[in-house]
Amino acid sequence: MTTNASSPDPEKLIQRYRRAKERRSPWEGHWQECYAHALPHREAAITATAPGSKKGTRLYDGTATDAVDQLAASLLSELTPPWDQWFDFKPGKEAPDEAHQKMGEILGHAASVLQGHFDRSNFAVEMMLQPTNVLDSRLDPDRIRSYEDELDYREANGEPLLHLGGRRLVSASCFWDPSFGRPGRGDASVIAAVFTDQEGGYWLHGIEYMTHVPEITDRIDEATQLCRQAVSFARRHFVPAITIETNGIGRFLPGLFRRELNRSGLVAAVIEHVSTRNKADRILEAFDAVLAAGQLAAHTRVWDSPFIREMREWQPGGNGPDDGLDAVAGCLLSEPVRLAEPGRVRDPRARGMTAWRGNVWPVRINADFDV
Repeated sequence: MTTNASSPDPEKLIQRYRRAKERRSPWEGHWQECYAHALPHREAAITATAPGSKKGTRLYDGTATDAVDQLAASLLSELTPPWDQWFDFKPGKEAPDEAHQKMGEILGHAASVLQGHFDRSNFAVEMMLQPTNVLDSRLDPDRIRSYEDELDYREANGEPLLHLGGRRLVSASCFWDPSFGRPGRGDASVIAAVFTDQEGGYWLHGIEYMTHVPEITDRIDEATQLCRQAVSFARRHFVPAITIETNGIGRFLPGLFRRELNRSGLVAAVIEHVSTRNKADRILEAFDAVLAAGQLAAHTRVWDSPFIREMREWQPGGNGPDDGLDAVAGCLLSEPVRLAEPGRVRDPRARGMTAWRGNVWPVRINADFDV
């Protein structure tokens, strides 16, 4: 074995380790007694014990164990309290005075994002020995911002634009998790729309729990009723495409939905999607990052829907309702799709659905040079 001049000699490292171990060995008995009286279930930290061996047999008083718990609680509350943001980022003295306010906003947001990652990691459990209920919900709706602004479609210099509260929207996703929509029973048939702005924020602007009317099924069947409600939802939200989950009943809906779109005069992409992954995994993948980053906002109408209750009560592997969560997760995981030529759309209000995301058509440029 060869080593260069700058790397340590392995034999010398081994000798240092043995000397350090010899210096430590006289203290191991004292440390073992401390563990036996203060943390009897952690005795194996110093000396290996046989699996299933009895521990705490010499413990007749709980003063030491209580003191350890109190010390851990004090350290947790003073150093890294999980119920509060325990660190912050501020501009340094080297930053120009005129940039302090703008830098402070950016760094403050970064600190909030990092705190969200700490909250969703096992930091408190591993580092501070804080007990955590594994059944606690992973989805905290209190991390969602609320807003009341409405969609604003307009045209400027011939360019269609869609705004929300002064922010220009650049893409949208609409996802339909279908079912029979029986009133009061069974899975809900849920459609949702999520928009993104130029800064990467997500805006959950609409969610609808659709049901059919049993009294009119002799004239309009259940699927057609649901498709017409979905078309109405698409019209109100200017969505450029609708993704339909085709598992189960959904495999019959895309054709019916396209028929109702044509009857209404709307041109929109209809995407058929087969879900093969576990639903809980999809929901966690969709929500974890945006909630931790504080990037998801929801309209006040969404807060009045069953969606928020689903979030609060949802547990991975549980049996509670999650149809709204699945629909919104589908929006967050979907890719936006551009549409057909706006001139093909007969409905004036629906014409903007196909073009507000920017010019998507070929542009002819006259060049004054030969190729």
